[in-house]
Amino acid sequence: VRDSILQWGALVDSLAIVGNSVVGEHSTVEKHGKLNSSFLGPDSVLGEGEITACLAGPFTAAHHQSLLIAARWPEGRGNVAYGANVGSNHTSRMPDQEIRPGEGMFFGLGCSVKFPSDFSNAPYSIIATGVTALPQRVEMPFSLICEPFAKAEGYPSAFNQIVPAWVLSENLFAVLRNRAKYLTRGRAKIRIASSDVFGTGILKMMQAAHEKLTAAGGREYYTEAHIPGLGKNVLTEEHRQKAIESYTFHLTFRALMKLLERMDAGELPETLLTDVSDDPDWEYARTFIHKGLTGNSVPELLTRLNGMWDRVLEDALRSRAKDYDRGGRIIPDYKDMHGSVEDDPFLSELRSERDSISGRITGLTSH
Repeated sequence: VRDSILQWGALVDSLAIVGNSVVGEHSTVEKHGKLNSSFLGPDSVLGEGEITACLAGPFTAAHHQSLLIAARWPEGRGNVAYGANVGSNHTSRMPDQEIRPGEGMFFGLGCSVKFPSDFSNAPYSIIATGVTALPQRVEMPFSLICEPFAKAEGYPSAFNQIVPAWVLSENLFAVLRNRAKYLTRGRAKIRIASSDVFGTGILKMMQAAHEKLTAAGGREYYTEAHIPGLGKNVLTEEHRQKAIESYTFHLTFRALMKLLERMDAGELPETLLTDVSDDPDWEYARTFIHKGLTGNSVPELLTRLNGMWDRVLEDALRSRAKDYDRGGRIIPDYKDMHGSVEDDPFLSELRSERDSISGRITGLTSH
């Protein structure tokens, strides 16, 4: 450790090297990991890999040999998987390029991300295994960027396929589990960012993406020439329509959850949706409800929320069941070791949360 600061609870061991850096509260650099000229946020882990010239926020994870360089990632909460090369900042002319990952991004096994890239408006997106991503700006939250499912005639062969909102529609278990982890597992006493995966800032990004997708139509394939924010990727019409529906559902669900919080706090339903609030988070949700769900009373909206929880549980179960089903088909004793998906501890917690919310809604709407 040279010319560096280790904050409270930080750990550097097992031949790790730290230089000109700050290791945040309760963060670890281990197993030959290299942290150079960087800020590693609280509750993070760097093991075996390299982070150089980066601002990495809380819960950043790089457990294996990988490279992250010249990244401005203040929100953190992402993962850099084994073999990921997030670091082509040198163009052979000058090392003057950079990346801005979005909150919660997942860089998959062996992917290569070319600079400059900006995913700051695509939080909780995934760059899939083995993908080579061109320099680009993506503004579609919760997206999957992967190799094309089928060749799109007439489009550059180097373009990947993008599926906006895929993480919400096909991987909701991971989103909700991560949300619970960030809210409960953080050991740092000084919080430098919101812990909610569905904070108002991210909801606004989802709404902006929804509006761009809704404004398009009439094609089999789309690029950023047709829909700004797609980056160097191709979008199919089928996935455009699915993304619109998924964004709509989750924006509505989160707005109604905010409504429930206000009702729990004792606010009067007669004026709750009409009175302007000085709470920016509630004001955003109130405006969304007021514009998109007009004509519904507060009890009707809460009843709708109760029904939406059934889909949330169903989608979370379905996304988790994929792992169980695939593992059972391939590994002979997988199910013996892992039990039933119905017994998954987090899904059990999610059911308990749903039951608690259902009881609260019943109490509020029965008067």
